[in-house]
Amino acid sequence: MPPILRIALPALFVLILGGAIWWLLTSEEVAPIETGPIETEPAERRNDVSEPLGDLGGGEPKPREDSPEAQASKPSEILTVLNWVGGAVADAEVRQEGAVLGRSDGRGRLELPRDWSAEYPLEVRADGFLPWTGVVDASRTIHLSRALAVFGRVLTTKGDPVESFNVVATRFEATGVPIERGAKFRDGRFELSPLPDASHELRFSSPHHPSLTLGGIRPSPEPLTVHLSIGGEIQGRVVSSQDEPLSGFWVYALPATPAIALGPESGKQNPSQQTGPDGAFRFQGLSAGEYELVLGSLAEPIEKTEPIYVRPGDVNEHEFRLKASGELELSFRDASGQVLEGVQVRLYHTGYGYSRSGTTGDDGKFMADGLLIGSYRVSASLEGYRRFAHTYTVAGIVPQSEDITMQKADDR
Repeated sequence: MPPILRIALPALFVLILGGAIWWLLTSEEVAPIETGPIETEPAERRNDVSEPLGDLGGGEPKPREDSPEAQASKPSEILTVLNWVGGAVADAEVRQEGAVLGRSDGRGRLELPRDWSAEYPLEVRADGFLPWTGVVDASRTIHLSRALAVFGRVLTTKGDPVESFNVVATRFEATGVPIERGAKFRDGRFELSPLPDASHELRFSSPHHPSLTLGGIRPSPEPLTVHLSIGGEIQGRVVSSQDEPLSGFWVYALPATPAIALGPESGKQNPSQQTGPDGAFRFQGLSAGEYELVLGSLAEPIEKTEPIYVRPGDVNEHEFRLKASGELELSFRDASGQVLEGVQVRLYHTGYGYSRSGTTGDDGKFMADGLLIGSYRVSASLEGYRRFAHTYTVAGIVPQSEDITMQKADDR
């Protein structure tokens, strides 16, 4: 073989072998082994590493939390908008990040849209209330404060809520005419609204506490805390010398010193009351000090007590026992002189307002002893007879007898 061929053939072989290796290394596709059709996922599914895997059984993959499918599956939540004392606030607008989520209904409730977030603050606005901004807690309840209101708590000196009380706010216009707004409240919480933006006088009264008057109170978004001291009591009965309850008698509890003020003009308890059917009276919530009890009218008292000292929380008792020795005997007959049994008789003292009643026996008589002196309106009734009415005066300890003739209903 010629020398030139011995050199050229090995070089050509190396060149061909290098070209084959270069083609294999730079090729983009390697043909798969044909074992049947193979399906591949789209590139966007293969490259999304955040996509949750489906179950091993080949089920549908779970939707993303921010996907429309996930939002639709979230349970709805209710937001409740209340005022400071727990009443519903209707038509309150609720916003989040500038977007309106809705308005509360007549019960103060709003069904929040499914795309709202508990991590971001809400903005709540309602007419007559201060705006509220904040993140709601798990209860999903918001309490709004009145824009022009006086509200707060009424507590005892021990810090317990006062069970029941009344608050009256009074403001005088330039004309001197008072403007009042008040209401009864329970469990130590109150709210007076709407109120004019001016200085008011507040009067707090409660059955078991001395009344309290505060001046210079203006509407404010901050709650007001009021403490009522524990009051004293004076209670008792008015009875006759025969231990008979005397109803309808006026009893006054008057301060023995001018320092203790009573009367509606100062917001205190009315210092007078009438005895009930059991002859009882009771004055509650009295401020500490001395009081005089007056029975009857102030101009002509029947009886007056010595000063009674009242201490906070004390209950003082007094009994008025009136000396009554008058007697009135009534005998009832018909026009023929026949004794009438079972006549219903009622005596009413026209001066003191107490009464006594009873029924005639088989002798036709009605006997009332231990009577107070004075005039009595006597009324009598019996089926089949006309009603009888007349006034008699019991003058003293001498028994007084009266014969009464009742006419039949058909007699003219």
